[in-house]
Amino acid sequence: METSASGAAEVLKVLKFSYFKQVSLAEEIVFYGIIFILIAIGIRQLNKHLKKENDKKTAYLKQDFEEKEKLTFQTLIANLKLLPEEYRLLETISGSSAFRKNYSIIESVRKFEFKVEKFKQSQDSTRILTHIYNLRHKLGFHYKNVKVPFICTQMLALKAKLECSILVGSKTILFISPVVNISEKYLYIKPPTKHKKPVNLKPFAQLSCKIRRDDGVYEFNLPIIRQVAGKENHLVLGHTRDIKKIIEREFERIPICLISTMFQLTNRQVNLPKNELQLLKEDELLPELDGEITDLSLGGLYFTARGEQQKLWEKNFVMFRIPGVMTRNDLQAQVVSIASRQGKFHVNLKFFHLSDVERLKLNKFLLRLSSKMNSQQAEQSSLDSASTLLEV
Repeated sequence: METSASGAAEVLKVLKFSYFKQVSLAEEIVFYGIIFILIAIGIRQLNKHLKKENDKKTAYLKQDFEEKEKLTFQTLIANLKLLPEEYRLLETISGSSAFRKNYSIIESVRKFEFKVEKFKQSQDSTRILTHIYNLRHKLGFHYKNVKVPFICTQMLALKAKLECSILVGSKTILFISPVVNISEKYLYIKPPTKHKKPVNLKPFAQLSCKIRRDDGVYEFNLPIIRQVAGKENHLVLGHTRDIKKIIEREFERIPICLISTMFQLTNRQVNLPKNELQLLKEDELLPELDGEITDLSLGGLYFTARGEQQKLWEKNFVMFRIPGVMTRNDLQAQVVSIASRQGKFHVNLKFFHLSDVERLKLNKFLLRLSSKMNSQQAEQSSLDSASTLLEV
């Protein structure tokens, strides 16, 4: 009896344990399920909150950036000293009052000129065109500003010196002329003179021009519109956007053989007035170096020094005369490199402090040399042809 009772108690104990064990597992599943859902909801809410905060921060930074950009733009306008009507013209040209769009135009000469060209196609008022020219120069888009590319001749200003050339028959006429007047449509220059009288250039279609600034030499052709009848017969030229930048190595080198003497200058002496340098030269106070000029161009020359001892070094300055180039003072140059070959020193020199008049006279001399060489080559070619025919 006791045995059966104890057995029943054991069975009941097992059943009771099994029941509670099943209930705890279900509750555990439900509990963890609820926890998972709550975590998921929390993460979602947190992400929403973070996104909202991030959007607020982005909007604040964007607004702060726009305010700073606008302040920079306003400061730039103030520094440029643009008048209200000039700024309104800028807005008219850009076709927008949005400061960011106008800012991009002020920062880029190419964008400005593109907008101006588009605007001029729809407007042809002389008064407005005059204002455009003035606005361009107030924005700093002029040829003297080497920070902006020189892309159109409207960027020229009064007194800008043009190196002009025109082919008359087989002869090239060279002259330097300042810009005496300029507008958005035309520029005016003085024509060359012959026997103190202006040369008539009306029969010609265009004029080849060069202008120099610190970053290089620019070459372009200007159409001849007309020549004004009057005391000075000013040439009226059209504008162009077809401008080519020339670098010094593009200058034509002409082989020659001219005896010359180089006078060495110190870094201090090179900045002295040229008349003082002439006195030093005449008093024989400058070191001398004899030799031959073997190669000449508008950019510089090659000089072969006599003697076995090297007397010049890189970055040294010299002054000298070129036989046939009639300049008032000696020309100046800086040593670029020196090479020693077969017991001789070959010096590569780059012209330094070359004035417009000196450059013009040097260019005329080079043209004469080039013309002489071409005629000699043509004559030699004719002789060779004749010799061939005789042989046949």
